[in-house]
Amino acid sequence: MAKITDKDKKTPAKKAAAEKPQKEPKKVSAKKLPGLLKKVYKADKIEKILYKKIYISSDKALVKSLFEDNPAKEGTVRIPLDKMIPSADFKRLKAIAKDVKKNKGSFKLLPFVATVAFFAAVVILFIAFKNPLAKKGMIMGMQKVFGARTDIASVNVELLKATITVRDLQQANANSPMKNLFQIEKTEIKFNLTEALRGKFDAQNIEVTGLQIGTDRSYSGELSEIEKPVNPYVEKFSANVSKKKDAAVAAAKESIEAAFAEYNPENMIKNVQDNLKSPALAKDVQSKVEASVNKWKDMPAKMEKEVNDFSSSVNTLVNKDWSKVQNPIEIKNAITEVSNAIEKSKSITNSVKGTLNDVKADSAEIKNISSQVQAAIKADTELVNSQLKKITSFNMDTGTKILSNAFYSALYAVCGDYYPYVSQAIDAAMKAKQSSSANAKDTMKKAAKTQKRHSRLPGIDVWYRNDNVPRFLIEKISFTGLGVNAQGLEISNDMDKRGSPATITGSYNESGRRTHRAQVVVDARSRTSNPLVEAEYMGTNYPFAFKSPYLDLDSNTTLLAGALMTAEGAVEIAAKFDMRGLKMTADEFDPPIAHRFYSSALDAIKNLILTAKIGIDPDRNLSLSLDSDLDKQFNTILKSVVNKELTGLINDAKKEITARLNEQTGGVTEKISQFVNLENGINAQSLNMDKLNKELNAKKAELQKMLEDQAKSAAGDAMGDALDKSSIGDAFKKLF
Repeated sequence: MAKITDKDKKTPAKKAAAEKPQKEPKKVSAKKLPGLLKKVYKADKIEKILYKKIYISSDKALVKSLFEDNPAKEGTVRIPLDKMIPSADFKRLKAIAKDVKKNKGSFKLLPFVATVAFFAAVVILFIAFKNPLAKKGMIMGMQKVFGARTDIASVNVELLKATITVRDLQQANANSPMKNLFQIEKTEIKFNLTEALRGKFDAQNIEVTGLQIGTDRSYSGELSEIEKPVNPYVEKFSANVSKKKDAAVAAAKESIEAAFAEYNPENMIKNVQDNLKSPALAKDVQSKVEASVNKWKDMPAKMEKEVNDFSSSVNTLVNKDWSKVQNPIEIKNAITEVSNAIEKSKSITNSVKGTLNDVKADSAEIKNISSQVQAAIKADTELVNSQLKKITSFNMDTGTKILSNAFYSALYAVCGDYYPYVSQAIDAAMKAKQSSSANAKDTMKKAAKTQKRHSRLPGIDVWYRNDNVPRFLIEKISFTGLGVNAQGLEISNDMDKRGSPATITGSYNESGRRTHRAQVVVDARSRTSNPLVEAEYMGTNYPFAFKSPYLDLDSNTTLLAGALMTAEGAVEIAAKFDMRGLKMTADEFDPPIAHRFYSSALDAIKNLILTAKIGIDPDRNLSLSLDSDLDKQFNTILKSVVNKELTGLINDAKKEITARLNEQTGGVTEKISQFVNLENGINAQSLNMDKLNKELNAKKAELQKMLEDQAKSAAGDAMGDALDKSSIGDAFKKLF
């Protein structure tokens, strides 16, 4: 017995469906046929009029099978209009009728003459204006790409020779309008004329000679605001880079401050601020001292004026040489004046002494305050000194990112400078990819449509040469001159059609001082596993330099770089910088101690190898990472530099702290000094009055003695005369 399989086990419903008769195909009335097939033809002429124009034998057989003798008119044939035609055959008949109309061969003189005249006019106009139009087109295209003025002396298009010659092309530098980015003496383009007549540009070879870079311009190459191309991504990217650069600068500042925080005099004071006595005491007593100063500030000048005025008034009386005065009356009057001056002097002296006593009462309190402030300053200084004694070495983690943060800030700035050029390259690559993808889709649609149409019948296979020339193609381009040797291959707008990526290779030798080598491969084919863009670069003695708030760098660098760009527009760049003859400096910053040692450590590094990875995502956001031992190397050097000068560092910190403490207490000490000066001023006037009193009393005693001496002399003379003249009474009268 045969085994029953699962395929044999059918349900009743499936069996019923299998036994059901097939549906009759849909039919269409012949009345709906194209007019070409509804006509009545003479039997002896239908072969020439219709059948001869049907080239596929099976199509011809189908049409012949439908035509029958026309009963209405003898000798004619037609397709009966009441005939019902299967839908599939009906569609074939419509396509056949359409092809027959296309193949209809007739010559009409008037349209032919008009067509020839039109093309002749086009050719004449093209010959007349081909050079100006080509020149204008090149200028507009290059200005859009480079964002600066393009100047061309002449463009000569020779159709029969299939060449285009461009002479003296100057492309201005957008960043330096009085300089040319490059200047080319002659560019010769050999193109495929056959493809040009098909509306395609196929440059089989381009030769560039007399290339110069960075030449001077006689006038500015800057475009007007209207002419300048605008890239919507540049502003967004610049803002993103600026934000990251500011963050890196802040990180560099923070890492430097953190490394030297323990050695910053200001931080040392902050660390012991709660235990410092002098600032709080100075603030507390300053108001008392200020009140005393304000109380007595005018008194020294007032007393000095009073004393000086009094001194001037008695100066003649005191300084006169009375020894030559022989008149007793005059001497007596002088004694009276001196006595009056002594009385006035006593009054002034009492006033000065009283004021001085009042000042001394305040002075005792001020002196006590001064002693307290000085004692507090001394105690605070000793406290800070004890903290400084604890510093025996410079401690810092070798992983602290001091230098790398400075490098980040500088490299972000460099990325911002070069991004406009990178953005243009990204846009160009994405357009090439989109162009190839769009062309590939169109090709697939056409192939599918053609296959669907011709699959209805096996006809005659016609083979054509494969069209592998896109609308824009540069098969080969080469540059020579001034040390430049470059070549480009297979540059096109449709790499799918060409079947190969675009490749650009080149080298540049700058007078033997430095060399550059680069290769760029752009693969915009729709079906490829390769990156959209792959680039490599190597440069020797590259003058790599930049400037940032915490790092100025200059070096001769060997640079190795590679870049990849995905079909989505993401870019990855890896670069290795081998820096020799390195010179690193930094602008001054606070605290000066940190700057001194930071700069010394920078100066000690002469060679450095740095690897950087740069990423730009499809939204044009930037990422940057550094891979190097630069922090470890720098921090080791920094520790060595600081430890060698640790004693000097601590002494400098002492001086700085002392100066800062004096600054915090300087207000009250200044007021104390002012009060002492006031007291000394008043005390000086008291001493001046004591001196004047002494001089006046001495002068009075001198005058009194002179008077007595004269009286005695006069008495002796009178007695002698009396003895001589016996007239003693007259002598006494003369005396009195």
